[in-house]
Amino acid sequence: MKVTVIPTMYRDAPTYKTDGEIHLRGEISARQIEQLRGALSDGKRYVPAQLGLDHYGSWASSNFPSDDDVGWQELLLDELSVEDRDPDFRPLFSSPTTEIAGSAEEFVAKVLAAAEAGWDPSLHVD
Repeated sequence: MKVTVIPTMYRDAPTYKTDGEIHLRGEISARQIEQLRGALSDGKRYVPAQLGLDHYGSWASSNFPSDDDVGWQELLLDELSVEDRDPDFRPLFSSPTTEIAGSAEEFVAKVLAAAEAGWDPSLHVD
């Protein structure tokens, strides 16, 4: 089965970075990529809590949340890849910031709905 792997990144105010990945069942289409780009803030930023995803700051620091934390994370759409593998496969040493986010269709629908509701970076802490 095809799996779409979208690299992601969290960057706090002092620009410390935490990398991650979102895995989607199925192959994302060029149209869906453009839909994502149009729905994301600045074509790349999203608020993970609005998509039911984890905030990487919680993995990166025992002091989370702090004054340096921000609500945004970035989808690195220009770096995505499509792989042929089991959709539930996780490498033995996968990062805790590797998330399985359903099918490509489901993920795009969540991003579009969140964008329509309005991105709210204050939602980074539950």
